[in-house]
Amino acid sequence: MLSRLGRLLGCLGTGPAPSTARGESYKAQADGQQAQGQAQQQQQAASVFELAFQVLKAKTEQLLANDQSLLSQEYNSLLECDVLETVEAAEHTNNAGKNRYVNVLPFDYNRVKISGEDGQDYINASLVQSAPEEAPGWCYIAAQGPLASTVDDFWKMVFENNCSILIMLTRTVENNHIKCADYFNQRPGETAKFGSYRVTTTDVQEVSPDITKRTLQLKLYTTQEVHQVTHYHYHRWPDFGVPESTEPIRKLIKLLYQTRRERETTVVHCSAGIGRTGTLMAIDVILRRLWAIAEAGTPVTTEDVATAVDLPAVVHTLRRQRKGMVQTLEQYFFCYEALLQEMEDSMGRAAAAATAAAGAAAAAAAAGAAGPAAGDGASTAAAGGNGQKQGSPPG
Repeated sequence: MLSRLGRLLGCLGTGPAPSTARGESYKAQADGQQAQGQAQQQQQAASVFELAFQVLKAKTEQLLANDQSLLSQEYNSLLECDVLETVEAAEHTNNAGKNRYVNVLPFDYNRVKISGEDGQDYINASLVQSAPEEAPGWCYIAAQGPLASTVDDFWKMVFENNCSILIMLTRTVENNHIKCADYFNQRPGETAKFGSYRVTTTDVQEVSPDITKRTLQLKLYTTQEVHQVTHYHYHRWPDFGVPESTEPIRKLIKLLYQTRRERETTVVHCSAGIGRTGTLMAIDVILRRLWAIAEAGTPVTTEDVATAVDLPAVVHTLRRQRKGMVQTLEQYFFCYEALLQEMEDSMGRAAAAATAAAGAAAAAAAAGAAGPAAGDGASTAAAGGNGQKQGSPPG
């Protein structure tokens, strides 16, 4: 682990220099003003990413010094502050058999409840969310991989909470051990029946060698009500370990950013619902914060960025809502690695976009000075200067 990020830091150096390209002063027409605004927005984004990169790089170098002693101390301090909330519902005689692991149980105060008669409202899942005042807000359901006997309850939870995004971070069998029951069909056109629910796979896309995206149609048979779910399966993340590369998890989080509404409840599960699940959530929360800061376009300080990338605080928040989130030191370290690499990549993309937008602004200004006919062409140049897809992360 030490050599892995040591090599990364050596390759990263100080990161790409921020773009200094700026549009010339001119009496801009509408398209020229738009292109100039895009250039300034991308320059602001590049400066945010550069600042985040420097903060994370300095922090990581500090943690790796002296045989990673500070890294171990930081992670162990999170173990010491695990909250002691009650888990009476999870331990009830009627519910004990619904838990995949006897030591991974949802707290009573924030467990997800499903409808049921005679108090049969239990499922091993926790509502994990930001404080009401936090912006951007976030909300997840962290769940265990369903057992064969709880698949009906799992789909009931998805349906009743109106969840349209579901993330699976485990394979059903790993190292000859069952980690999760089969709860959907792999191929398009196939329907599986689970109690009152019918789950039809309508589309399958291989997003990458590591990630499969499926569109599932979830139907409540008794009412014929239909709910569509986008299912992302990251199937190359080893249990208790970390992937060889951070690229797939960063790709997945960027896909979520493009499609998910703020505070939309996203279901995330692995096998226990704490290790890989907590790791994805921690990275996702911090990247969403940084992208929001970059999009805001307002001046930021080092303190603002340091607060946004405060990984110990984020993991502590997660653990207050589900015990054991980010289960191992290696997973914790992987969070820093993913954030650092994403900031380096974002710096380069934002700087290139700023240069392109500034060029479009200059072209629009020149076209405007040449006359109305040329100005019509400038509109096309300005519009083409920003290749960023609406809803994509800045940069």
